[in-house]
Amino acid sequence: MRWRTALAAAEVRVLIAGRGDRAVGLACVAAGWLQGLFVVPDAWGSGLADRLHDAALMVVQAQGCSRCRLWVLEANHRARRFYARHSWLPDGRRQPASFPPYPVELRYALDLDAFTPGGSTHLPVTADPPT
Repeated sequence: MRWRTALAAAEVRVLIAGRGDRAVGLACVAAGWLQGLFVVPDAWGSGLADRLHDAALMVVQAQGCSRCRLWVLEANHRARRFYARHSWLPDGRRQPASFPPYPVELRYALDLDAFTPGGSTHLPVTADPPT
């Protein structure tokens, strides 16, 4: 239900990373939020998540936002290390997730004025067309 609602919003953009004819990652952004960043495990460590992250933040910048936020599960240490490497900082907000068993989420923020993409200039990522 959460994703159905998010994807129905006009300002939401979904970026899909592909390898051949297979989707291997996606990012969902809207109005100053990185709503999700996912890469299949067999692509972990390939640099794909870095490129997808940078492409997503470029979309957020193009939407006119100077700051981006995200929620990450407190227990997802791998994701938290990823975001720390990309200069995201926890801003002190925490909440129970909206899905059972309601794990704790932490909110992170990133100042986009200081963001510069570090990935390849040839990103294997496409954004959904504006509607």
